[in-house]
Amino acid sequence: MSRDTQTVTALTRGLSVLETFARLGHSLSLAQVARELGLPKSTIFRLMNSLVSLGYLEQPVKGGPYNLGPRVLGLGFAVLQGLDVREAALPHMERLFAQVNETVNLSILDRRQIIYVARVRKRELLSLNLFVGSRLPVYSSSPGRVLMAYLPAAEREKLIRGLEADPDAARWLASRGVDLRLLCDQVRIQGLAVNDGEYLPELFALSAPVLDVSGRARAALSIPILKRGQPAEVLCDRLAGPLKECAARISALLGHGAEHLLRPQT
Repeated sequence: MSRDTQTVTALTRGLSVLETFARLGHSLSLAQVARELGLPKSTIFRLMNSLVSLGYLEQPVKGGPYNLGPRVLGLGFAVLQGLDVREAALPHMERLFAQVNETVNLSILDRRQIIYVARVRKRELLSLNLFVGSRLPVYSSSPGRVLMAYLPAAEREKLIRGLEADPDAARWLASRGVDLRLLCDQVRIQGLAVNDGEYLPELFALSAPVLDVSGRARAALSIPILKRGQPAEVLCDRLAGPLKECAARISALLGHGAEHLLRPQT
């Protein structure tokens, strides 16, 4: 193996280690990471020690679990600061929160997942364990469905085919009878995606697209609610209008003429 190939392999594995922390939690043992990545503990030990020396991981107690280090957080904040959509959205998210008294989320697409990049959270005893940086599958979440629906046609079809070829995604979709192509058509017609108990039985979520000047969804604005016996129709009637209006105002700041988002649902 050439030195260049060894360097690329080490870099790929190091990034996989960091992604494991992002996916599973901020504090993991060497054994947990090795098991998750299917690599020898000796290999993971060398990788994690290198990441500690660079500041991307920390090990507060020798022999104990590792945590994400400050350099990772610095990179994350740099990315978030570069997302002008987040900066544009936050004041409007706060106003929407004040209007409906429910949690408001902003998400972006990352391959086959969504990432939460901003959140105005309602404080309550029972709430969803989501935070800025959390990821969800694109196919089972209402923000993901919005972001998928507003992709250019060729990109959308490529993403759907990839999901259909993924065993976990295909199994989930088949078990619920979800046709992603039909669903995307419905989302574009209504300007909304609805998830009524598909991801979690008690969870109801509405999402609307934040569009740029090209008509592409730069982000998805969403309101998730624990239903507590409330009918989906009642929740939709209360939240759909304010959500779509807020998404349209943010879209306008990004240069999109979003009047069509405000038309009544069909």
